[in-house]
Amino acid sequence: NEYCLQERIIQQAMQIISVAHYPTRISLIDFFMGYSTESSKEIFDAIVDEETNPYLSYFKEYVINKLVKNKPDLVGISLTAMSQVIPGFTLADIIKQNLHDIKIVIGGVIPNHLSKKIKAQPKLFSLFDYLIKGEGETPLYKLCESIEGVISIDAVPNLIYFEKNAIY
Repeated sequence: NEYCLQERIIQQAMQIISVAHYPTRISLIDFFMGYSTESSKEIFDAIVDEETNPYLSYFKEYVINKLVKNKPDLVGISLTAMSQVIPGFTLADIIKQNLHDIKIVIGGVIPNHLSKKIKAQPKLFSLFDYLIKGEGETPLYKLCESIEGVISIDAVPNLIYFEKNAIY
């Protein structure tokens, strides 16, 4: 079966990537780096760990070039599993370091579930500009309107953001 063959090829490639970035393990259903996604300090350590973070070089070499080419005003990162926290924040950090004009919004099950913990760690807001809590379609649309200057940021529902040393 062609599908099974392609799946085995992808799994083998992920095993090779895992070996090259040991102790990192990457698979079709999970990602583990050896850093805790429950600790903001460990998240910040993981997102710059050139040796064990397999996403760093890919994001730097390919994704940033695509973003430069397309020039978006806003990038959304959806985190639906704890194993996506480090890859998602790695991407956010690289965007923040290289493309200062792009705003970043995070959302999904994980930011929603951890919003109180995230609000207690203002340093995390150095990785993104906005967090949408709960249902995201309308808030994302309203956030785009706010970025375009059509409405005030205060009119965006379910939005958490850091401004003037305070979290709103």
